[in-house]
Amino acid sequence: MKKSGGISKIVFWGCVALSLAIIAFYGLNPGSADPAVPDRTSTSAGNNAEPEPITKPAPNAPRENQPSGNAQSNKADSKNNPQNGDIAINITKSQISSQASFIPYTLNGVNMEIIAVKASDGTIRTALNTCQVCYDSGRGYYIQEGSYLVCQNCGNRFHIDQVEKIKGGCNPVPVMGSDKTDLGSTIALSKEFIATQLPYFTNWRDS
Repeated sequence: MKKSGGISKIVFWGCVALSLAIIAFYGLNPGSADPAVPDRTSTSAGNNAEPEPITKPAPNAPRENQPSGNAQSNKADSKNNPQNGDIAINITKSQISSQASFIPYTLNGVNMEIIAVKASDGTIRTALNTCQVCYDSGRGYYIQEGSYLVCQNCGNRFHIDQVEKIKGGCNPVPVMGSDKTDLGSTIALSKEFIATQLPYFTNWRDS
């Protein structure tokens, strides 16, 4: 009986030691305690898919769905450029020099004229070939003498570098930047704008 009791104690304490060993093992390796959690480093057939790499666009690569600079520019041009049917006068830049061009236009039976001249700084200036003082006389138009435009009614002399820079008084009525459209190789004046200038020409060259 004593031998049997000794064996029982050995088995009991062996079980206790084994339990303590198991508890200590899982305490040091908590991830091993839950068999339902897969090993993320496993390369088995069921878990061998690697996460997709995150790619960054190149520094100069255009973003999707974003128009390029040319597209934006073309869009802006299409907004600012008048349609051909809306253009009354289209001035070709390459044909304009320091010798003034007098460009005719007729509206509702009234003859009109636009002055286009290249100033000494290389810019193209535009104006009506009449003025706010002498237009009603019928002789309020200009001819060029050297670098000057001369009113045929009062004789006032006006330097071509002053065209489109000075308004009011006896000088060519300026056609300002807001009244015309730069189309690159040409400068366009709309029918709407020309129509507003008609009163300046109702007696033009009639006296």
